[in-house]
Amino acid sequence: MKKRLIASISFLYVLFLHAQNIQEMTYTENDKTMDAFGFSNPICNKEVLVNNWKTFIKKQNGKIKGGIVNKVKGTNIKFSSSGEEWNGNFAYSYNEDNTMTIFTSFQNIQGDFLTAESSKEELKPAVIALEKFRLNILKSCYSDDLNNAKTYSLSLNKQKIRNLDNIKFLEGAIRKDSQRIEVSNSEDLSDKEITKLSKIKNNIEINKSDIQNLTERNKSLDEEIQAQQLVISDFQSKIKALDELNNNTSDSINDIEGNNFSKDMNINEEVDNINEDNKNVHDEYQKKLFDK
Repeated sequence: MKKRLIASISFLYVLFLHAQNIQEMTYTENDKTMDAFGFSNPICNKEVLVNNWKTFIKKQNGKIKGGIVNKVKGTNIKFSSSGEEWNGNFAYSYNEDNTMTIFTSFQNIQGDFLTAESSKEELKPAVIALEKFRLNILKSCYSDDLNNAKTYSLSLNKQKIRNLDNIKFLEGAIRKDSQRIEVSNSEDLSDKEITKLSKIKNNIEINKSDIQNLTERNKSLDEEIQAQQLVISDFQSKIKALDELNNNTSDSINDIEGNNFSKDMNINEEVDNINEDNKNVHDEYQKKLFDK
């Protein structure tokens, strides 16, 4: 994947919301500083990010602006039925540790940014929505990896079947050649026939060697297939865990005070561990694909 920086962090300070991975930060785009909320995730492809951003806008009853050429933005975004309307901007940048930082910035009609100083009535539903946005991106990213893992596993099984078919073909050829040798052994042979018989015997040895190689290859394929099944199961478990976290996000936030942020880096260990485990599985799987 080609890495392209579309936004740069001008200043970043980690202020974790209660039971959240959402951070307040700023980023610079087109020489303009944007107050934002964001998070870090394992690297994912642009299509996944944009599609989830569009879904996020729709879920907040907003309108999608822009497209393939123009950057996708949101208008008329409302985090609650009685809340303000916001225009939403979306950006991302790549980090050296194989993660990416995703930025979301919201401005109301007066041009004021949604920040940690905004009212609790605006901040709480926004944070919940952004946490779900984060988890949905993770799920989509790992769903892609799961599909790739299944496709790769299918290709391994097809290769194994082809090898088995080749083994059967070679075994049949050996049987036929062996029968020809048996018949020839009961006859007086000319020099030409002896030479031909020698070639048949040589072909038998070559076919036996090919069968041995294919058999060994299938043993290796069996190991790869078994390992791939573990990868698939792991991705499925991670996606299931993300679904549970997503469903419980609202319940996990009992009270978010608009101006009360925690600097404790150990909060919400369950979400952090899922995020880190997913990154490790994703990185290991991508490495295996590139090593092939």
